Amino acid sequence: MELSSLLHDLRLSSSEKPLPSAPLPPITELLSRLQEKLTGASSDSKTSSPIGCVERLFETADPDWLFSLASANDEDGRAELRSAYRSLIDALIGCAALPLCEDDCGSLTAAACRSVPDRAIPVCSALRALLGALGTRERTGLLLTVAPPVCVFAVTHFQDQVWTTSSSRAAAQILQEALLRAGGWRDSAHLLMGDRSWGEEGEGGESRGILGGVLDFLQPQLTKDSWQRCEAVKLVFAWTLLQVTRPSLSPHLPRFLPPSLLLIDHYRPENCMLGVRCLHHIVLNTPDADLRQFNRAEVLYQALFKHLYTTEAAVIQPVLSCLLDLLLVLEKPPSSLAPSSARRKPCRHDDVLRLVLTHMEAEHKDGRGGVQTPAAGGAGGAGIPGDQRSTRRDEQTEDPGGAAEDHQSRLATDGAPRQRVAVLLVAVAGRRFFGLSARRSGQAAADEPNHALYQAAGRLLTRKTTASPPAGRQQLLQPRGSR
Repeated sequence: MELSSLLHDLRLSSSEKPLPSAPLPPITELLSRLQEKLTGASSDSKTSSPIGCVERLFETADPDWLFSLASANDEDGRAELRSAYRSLIDALIGCAALPLCEDDCGSLTAAACRSVPDRAIPVCSALRALLGALGTRERTGLLLTVAPPVCVFAVTHFQDQVWTTSSSRAAAQILQEALLRAGGWRDSAHLLMGDRSWGEEGEGGESRGILGGVLDFLQPQLTKDSWQRCEAVKLVFAWTLLQVTRPSLSPHLPRFLPPSLLLIDHYRPENCMLGVRCLHHIVLNTPDADLRQFNRAEVLYQALFKHLYTTEAAVIQPVLSCLLDLLLVLEKPPSSLAPSSARRKPCRHDDVLRLVLTHMEAEHKDGRGGVQTPAAGGAGGAGIPGDQRSTRRDEQTEDPGGAAEDHQSRLATDGAPRQRVAVLLVAVAGRRFFGLSARRSGQAAADEPNHALYQAAGRLLTRKTTASPPAGRQQLLQPRGSR
């Protein structure tokens, strides 16, 4: 009787009064009508009614009718059904959409997002009802169609941001868990990557992840002109990227790199650090050959190197850590080169170490009342006059264990905050010059998103997996120098 009343309210029943035995219209017609009501609602009060109708529909209707084909042709019928459900979900998500920033320099305020949590909670309930109905039948194709926008919506609203409250975050977390149950996925990483590498499917598509669908959904908002106006898209993108490891990341590298480079080039430190975090994850989870292809590694190096000129200590720390791993992709560390009578050629390791030491020396002199050296003028010279560059490079090469180590130990005790941040990572680079281990034995812990090195990039919630990582990932987390 409740379903008949719902159809009567939507004016899809031919009788004047709701009848239990009234014939049911095609489900695609009903979904289209619900979509029109959701899209046409202009206020919160008008929106809540059709959202409630959607929830009641999926809770009370027979699943066989909900997912029945409207066309005699199976292929056309499936395509029409998927399109109808996708359009309905897009309309549902639009009811709790975040407002756009007024300009590229602005941020969302709590006042602008005051009504978003109250609208997100009923949307989560309606989507959970749909996933519950889908979970009663094996409809993998339809589930893979609706899962990407549902996943993006859940990730958007379980972030601890101005557009969420504790209640809306809890509702979004429950929605994400319902999505995992509906598809039999173990965790968020399994949801995105599936059981096999991208492009492979098990029988019936059951082993496919939804990474491609999520990126398709995010792509229109990740352009150079639009990503700054949508506050949540960068967080969803970063969350998605950080769930993906080898070998699933490489096929999607052309889609992950451009947004990461847009983030790192932004003037706001929090966006820059988020971009560095994304690039570091890409470097650690992509084969060296793929990074060197199309000169990608060189592009990443140039994008990171210019941030060594910043005075933000919170930016320098992750940039240096990422650079040290990227340099192992571009070239061999100086300590691994065979000893010879001839002096080795300068390399990028020299440029990075010299630039950091030069800036540390300037801050040290300034902090102790000395004369501050001029700002660095170029990547190659790092602010050193041309007639002195070769001399300093030769000194670092010929006497690696003396002045450089004494300089570092002195700065570690009485240097400026920026010096204390950088000196630890400079020591790692120094070991590559002085013939010691390429990386510290504990450096692998810094590759994990939970490490303090990544905390500076801001709060970005990621779902923790209860399953132990596969054996292949244990090898992945080992330092590059030890592989």
